[in-house]
Amino acid sequence: MSQRSHVRFLALAAGGLLSIAADRSISRRNPTRRTVVYAAGLVGAAVIYPISRLGRTADSAVLTREWIAVLATAVIYFGASILPAQGAARLTAGGWLGQAVFDHGHERGASSRLPQWYPALCAGFDVGVAALLCKAHENEALSTLPLARIAE
Repeated sequence: MSQRSHVRFLALAAGGLLSIAADRSISRRNPTRRTVVYAAGLVGAAVIYPISRLGRTADSAVLTREWIAVLATAVIYFGASILPAQGAARLTAGGWLGQAVFDHGHERGASSRLPQWYPALCAGFDVGVAALLCKAHENEALSTLPLARIAE
């Protein structure tokens, strides 16, 4: 495994750990709005890429892709704000998984101020958040089943 692969792996793992830390903080501070907070964070995660190029000459196709990703995350935020809890959690988790795919396949390029390891760190965070959203929602759904109430 090359040194570059090791750095990417470590960044990916660190991103996953950061998602756990972020989830604990969000869950403590605003548990009733957790999904919407994550949906807003998704917009923030997407906007970092085009902002990192401000004032620099960049490939217009790359910038277009980045701004389309920002627009898509804004739509997800709007959807998460109006959908019932189950739909909002699924939509937001799907958005975070999409962001991980975007991070993995993103060509950072010379016009970006972001470090080489940043997309891998973000992808790890994104997958972690999506998993945490799915797991929390699954636990909530299981607790509402009639058998879960009997076991209490």
